[in-house]
Amino acid sequence: MIRKRSLALRLVLAAALIGAAAGAANAEHVKFDAIVASKGDVSLEFADGSQHVVRLVQREGPTRGEGPLSGATLLEWGIHDMNLGKGYADGAGYLVATKSPGDIAYLKYQWRAIMAKRQDGKPLPLLGGQWEVVGGTGKLKGLTGLGTLRIEVLEGTNRHWMFDGELIPSTQ
Repeated sequence: MIRKRSLALRLVLAAALIGAAAGAANAEHVKFDAIVASKGDVSLEFADGSQHVVRLVQREGPTRGEGPLSGATLLEWGIHDMNLGKGYADGAGYLVATKSPGDIAYLKYQWRAIMAKRQDGKPLPLLGGQWEVVGGTGKLKGLTGLGTLRIEVLEGTNRHWMFDGELIPSTQ
């Protein structure tokens, strides 16, 4: 009886692994990026000398690269909690990727930043995190996926968002 259960358990596990591998084969590895510019930020700067700032941000820019989100307009809706005095920051929010008026994907993101120093002693913010698809409409309805995120601070409030991950198109 024990051997039969063991064999049955092995068969169930093997079937699950084969199913997972078949699903992963349909995933498309993607790399895409966007340079986003500020559309309007609102900040709360703590008056206690701590250099703590909470910022509501909205940035926008075109995506380029690989996959179904390449060529979309990316709009960030985010909240960034930065403690510059302690050298770290966190951000979270949503990205709206619009390919056309009816084809929209919604991505949820979060990142963490630490402050490093360049060889010349100037500050170097390092920002990294993750993203996942949480909804969509039109041709992007049913799109699923997730990945990693790197953000490079550019001049002013512009940011270079770099995405790496897996996307699975809808089966509809």
